[in-house]
Amino acid sequence: MLSATGANVFLKTFKKGKKNSHFKKHGGDYPGITADDYQETALELLQKAVGGNIHGYMTEKGIVRYDEITNDFAAGHPVDGIFTMMKLDGGIERYKYLKNRDEANI
Repeated sequence: MLSATGANVFLKTFKKGKKNSHFKKHGGDYPGITADDYQETALELLQKAVGGNIHGYMTEKGIVRYDEITNDFAAGHPVDGIFTMMKLDGGIERYKYLKNRDEANI
């Protein structure tokens, strides 16, 4: 079951071929890590429950998690896998904007 704020267990990571393309696009935000590290970081964040520095919500396609301390933003679906992870330009204010925008479309 998909939870907007609770912990989720992902059955997949990135779809085949997507890990490297997303790492190529956003890996510069994470100096010194590999594509596998990038994937593991995204997976760990997406599986966390909301609370403390972890924010999150549900979208039409899945869930979003944002870590206010690390500025990591990730989106995905437990069955469909990880969609993306990146450092969020604008930090918590950008997260709040995206949350309001996405929740208005549900």
